[in-house]
Amino acid sequence: MNIHKNARLTQLGRERIVRMAAAGTASGVIAKAAGVSLKTVHKWIARFAAEGMAGLADRSSRPHRLHRPTPAGQVEQIIALRRQRLSGHSERRAEELPRWLHHYNWHRPHGGIQAKTPISRLARDEDNLLTLHI
Repeated sequence: MNIHKNARLTQLGRERIVRMAAAGTASGVIAKAAGVSLKTVHKWIARFAAEGMAGLADRSSRPHRLHRPTPAGQVEQIIALRRQRLSGHSERRAEELPRWLHHYNWHRPHGGIQAKTPISRLARDEDNLLTLHI
């Protein structure tokens, strides 16, 4: 498992905490040496006591369940729409792109350029880069 960039302790740091606690070092001294809170020290000592070395391993931070899960019917609709979108309607998109570009460039408010329509610098031929990349 990957350690995120702000993680204070790796598995080796947790093992060091447990070794220091087993040697009789005070929790406050351990916390200061490891650069973590007293609560964190107690957490890792308790996990080690309950699970052994396996308790010091990295764990996923993903929640076990969602607070408000998406309803099953809605999940099926989302999956169907994604499959429809990913199925490759590139011909239809290629047909709709010029119409969309025309609307975007000419029939919308252009507040940044004093409500004037922009100058079209795109060539309207078959070698247009926009049609080649679709």
